[in-house]
Amino acid sequence: MIATALTLSGHAPTPTPGHRLPVREGLKATPAPTPAPPVAYPAGVLTSSQVAALASEAGWPPELIPQVVAIASRESGLDPRAVNASSGACGLMQLNPCPGPEALDPLGNLLLARSKCLAALAYWGDCLHPWRL
Repeated sequence: MIATALTLSGHAPTPTPGHRLPVREGLKATPAPTPAPPVAYPAGVLTSSQVAALASEAGWPPELIPQVVAIASRESGLDPRAVNASSGACGLMQLNPCPGPEALDPLGNLLLARSKCLAALAYWGDCLHPWRL
């Protein structure tokens, strides 16, 4: 068995007084990055061009982005925090059932909708089937 500096409990041994731990040259302690504050949207509504940019960032194919924007406009009025009082559908693409608070984030909603789209493509052969009237 190889001896290690860690004890069986997983904690490093306590150094004795006067003992100095080795220092690696060039390494500096850096504070953990602070998370970005949530993006504030004016009046809670996005523009069509903002939704198109977010859809592109979420990985939607360029040829579907105009349809995604139209669906988001019809379903939520481009309001990323929209929640349907009767069905519980939520977010830009009105995902139903609402998968959780991440669906109220516009990028998160478009990522989740893209996953739903891929599942619909595999099942029905139509990516946008869940949003067809």
